[in-house]
Amino acid sequence: DIAYHFGMWISPRFQLLLVKEYQRLKSEEQKFLGWSAKRELSKINYRSKKEIEGAVRLVEIEGTDICACCAPHVSRTGEIGIIKLLDFERMRGGTRIYLKCGEFALRDYRVKYENIRDISNRLSAKQECAAGAVRQLESKLSEEKQQGAILKKRFADLVVKMAKKGDDCLFLDGFDMKEIQLIADGLHKNYGGIKAVFSGCEGNYNFAICGEDEPLQEFFTRFKSELNVRGGGRGGLVQGTALAIADEIKSKFVKMHV
Repeated sequence: DIAYHFGMWISPRFQLLLVKEYQRLKSEEQKFLGWSAKRELSKINYRSKKEIEGAVRLVEIEGTDICACCAPHVSRTGEIGIIKLLDFERMRGGTRIYLKCGEFALRDYRVKYENIRDISNRLSAKQECAAGAVRQLESKLSEEKQQGAILKKRFADLVVKMAKKGDDCLFLDGFDMKEIQLIADGLHKNYGGIKAVFSGCEGNYNFAICGEDEPLQEFFTRFKSELNVRGGGRGGLVQGTALAIADEIKSKFVKMHV
């Protein structure tokens, strides 16, 4: 563009005209190239998330995909570093792939390695056997949970069997809602009337109350009005949570049950 400066006899005015004409021709050339590029792009079936203005760089994996590149470019693929494929899912007739690259992939690998190392150490298993060791532990815990449920059921039956007729309001430790429902129902079936069972900690008890449906609903309405109680039910059973201490609950229960 500056070669003409070697001929210093060219006047400044002519130089200005020459520069302007060059700029005009360059602009026309760019318009033509842009239109030509768009025409050529219209013939190519490529993917793009958005409309792209200006130069378009297409990245092709032969026989797989052609996509408009909207990301920063690298001089060579080695600059990207390691590439770790994480997951994939079907989407809009295609497949979405989740991956991490470079430092992000390395950080992800390190975090997961530290986790698997900790798990394998805690389970006294080799790292490549950690998943199997976890499944084995889950199976063992499931068996113990089933055994615990059987023992609780037996203990609940024993509570009902040993209860006396006047045991209308019981407080028991370590029972979940299912067990206290069974105990309350057993007491009602054995002795009739309204029977209540509470389990939990002081100031926060789960409860189940059984009785004939109509009198039970009347009783429970008054019970809720006297205490901070949340819950409900039908068909001869109400359940919920009582935010009160045991002595207060017993006092109110006896007063309303008489």
